Amino acid sequence: MTNIVAIMLPSIIMLAIVSGTVFLQVYLSKMDSKFPGLILPFLSFLFALMTTIGIASYYSFTTSHEETTSIEVIEVNEYDDSEETYELSEDETGVISFEEEDGEMESGGTTISIILTTLTIFLLSNIPTLILIVIYILTRKRMNKEKYVNRTRIQDL
Repeated sequence: MTNIVAIMLPSIIMLAIVSGTVFLQVYLSKMDSKFPGLILPFLSFLFALMTTIGIASYYSFTTSHEETTSIEVIEVNEYDDSEETYELSEDETGVISFEEEDGEMESGGTTISIILTTLTIFLLSNIPTLILIVIYILTRKRMNKEKYVNRTRIQDL
């Protein structure tokens, strides 16, 4: 019984928050002025932007201030008696990367991975913004269509 409550209560609260946000967005979009319907998408975009800037600054801080501990590992292939040398390194955040003999990084925090991670976080955190903008556009289109129908009815009289 306790497990069901522990699972259902957060789900119900989250559903209430999401549905309340959608109803608020529809209400604000139906106002005569265009701007109240853009408040929630703007706030959502600001939140996504702050999240992205926070993640990007964290990555730039950790990559510019990392101290690494290195261990050299020699791997012997038992079939052809060849040896391969790797250098394992762990930075202060616990990320482990390794380099081959030629100095090429196999994993770790490269600039491209930081940019891709930041871009992915920005796009994912803007999904609520896109949903709120779609609600705004659909609501405004429906309102404009109803206004047009009402105008034509008045003209027909």
